[in-house]
Amino acid sequence: MSIQQAIEDIENLEPQAHEYLTENLDSIMENFVVFEAKASARASNLPKEFTNGISWKRTSETSGKIVNSWGSQEKPLAKWFEEGTPDHWIEPLTPDGVLAFPATFGKNATAIYYMGNAEKGATLFSKGHFVSGLEKTEAMARGIKLGWKKAKTAILKNSKAMISRKLKTIE
Repeated sequence: MSIQQAIEDIENLEPQAHEYLTENLDSIMENFVVFEAKASARASNLPKEFTNGISWKRTSETSGKIVNSWGSQEKPLAKWFEEGTPDHWIEPLTPDGVLAFPATFGKNATAIYYMGNAEKGATLFSKGHFVSGLEKTEAMARGIKLGWKKAKTAILKNSKAMISRKLKTIE
């Protein structure tokens, strides 16, 4: 086989490498990147809704994005837990509603309006009050970074194996 023929054979592998990525991208992203993002969220003790909201969405033949669907456009809960929030005011969803929560009396807790005794575990009620903001966790970002490293390694390993097989059939 001539050098020119070998170069042409290798150039002909590019569509096959593209085909490999196209066919396997979803499983690679799910098995490596989404898996690690969810593991990072669990390790950070984030709510299960945060972890369950993490998924891969393909946007084209060879690309996509990791998203977290927890919450809504008005209340992007996943974003708040990932990126943190400043101290803020919370209130009931309806004007005649109240917020109800157990009295914990932690370091930042304040009993605002309550009914009954205010012993630990009692139910407190509020028409609205300030709460401490959420700390930034970056759990998804950490998991995505680690998962992407593992995905790239798997892609390279599998691509090399595929190219080796193809080159053997060319000989």
